[in-house]
Amino acid sequence: MQPNYGCNLRDYQFEPTTNSLIGYLKDLVRRAILFYEPRIKVEQIDISEPESFESLEGVLHISVDYSIIESNSRFNYVYDFYLREAEPNNSTF
Repeated sequence: MQPNYGCNLRDYQFEPTTNSLIGYLKDLVRRAILFYEPRIKVEQIDISEPESFESLEGVLHISVDYSIIESNSRFNYVYDFYLREAEPNNSTF
């Protein structure tokens, strides 16, 4: 286990969504993977906001396309990052 693994996305949780923030977050994710996960090669990192859902305002979808170097297998991982605090809704768990 790598206790320091990550890139502290929570530091940017309440920042306004701008092109410079998105570019900076892509760089943070890419550098964290490069430093902590040498077994994979990052193909592409996409960060986007949901377009059609007002209830998802403040959410960024971070998608990482990567391949495993040894086997050349390709994968995709999507992580939802919430820029604003979660608001209670009517659903129950």
